[in-house]
Order: sequence, then C-alpha cells, then structure tokens
Amino acid sequence: MGRAATGLRYGIGGAAAGALAMVAVLAIPPVDPPGAAPIRARTADGHLVERFEIRPADIIARTSDGSLGVQAFPEGIAPVGGPAAGSSVLTAKLRNARGVVIGIASRYTLTTDHPDRSDRLWTLVITRRGTLATNCPADAATPCGTVLGGTGTFAAFSGRLQETARGAGYALTLTGAGEQ
Repeated sequence: MGRAATGLRYGIGGAAAGALAMVAVLAIPPVDPPGAAPIRARTADGHLVERFEIRPADIIARTSDGSLGVQAFPEGIAPVGGPAAGSSVLTAKLRNARGVVIGIASRYTLTTDHPDRSDRLWTLVITRRGTLATNCPADAATPCGTVLGGTGTFAAFSGRLQETARGAGYALTLTGAGEQ
C-alpha cells in the first residue's frame, strides 16, 4: 500500500475517532464539581435560603476612585470613576456554604448624598446555574439587595440578597422564590 493510501486511511480513522469523541462529549452531560450543587434550606413560608461567602483570599481585583483609601489589587489596576466620590469595585471568587468555589461575584459601591450609606450592586455568576443581579439602595434599613433579574435558573427568581461584612470578606444570604 502506498503512502497516500496509508495517510488517507489514518486520516479517515482519525476523523471517525474525533466524531465518536464529539458524540460522547455531547451525549454525556457535564457535571458540577463535587460539592458545587446548590445548598438550600426552605423557610416556613416556603422561600429558599442559600448562603455564600467571599473570603479575603478570594479577592481577584479591587479598586476605587481613590477617595476611600482602598488599596488597589492587583497593583497598578486603574481607579474606577463614578458620579460621586466613594465608588469602588470588588471582584472575587464566590463560595457556597461548604466553602467550594462555585462562581464569581462582583460588588459595585457608589456613594450617594449620604456619605455614611452607599448604593451597592452585587452580580453573582454561578457556574451552571446562571447570573443574578441585585441592588441595595442607600436608604435601605439593612444591608440588602433586591433581586433585579437573572439568567439561567435565576431567570424567574425574585427575592433579596443580604450582605454581612466579615473582615475583608463577605457573607451573603439569598432568600426568595422562583429558581428553576
């Protein structure tokens, strides 16, 4: 058998093997890493409660407009601008209640006319579940965030996200209904 025929045979065999591998990948649904499944409880009124955390070591990037004395991380990251002094942005890994990294969270803070209170916007991007956006206006009585909208399993979700500072990190509690 000549070189051309051998090359053709290997080429067809490789294409067939590649096609079979592609079929196997598409036929077997991907799974979450161990421990990444939602950890939820149900309240007496039927709402779902899920807890998340952000540890200080999970911070990927942090910056501000320069007026807060916040140390930018990583070094050299550009400052963020905003309509009022006191703006800051934090991006970090998001962990579930067991401490497993399940996504990315970002927190945008904007100082308002009340310097001791700020608007806070959280966006949670949770692997294989979707995205959730919340807003906590400066005049809110507690550190909370009303769910503005979501994608994936959070597309019909309504509720709130409560924020609790833990040193340089955060504990987040999501309460609501409508997740698929």
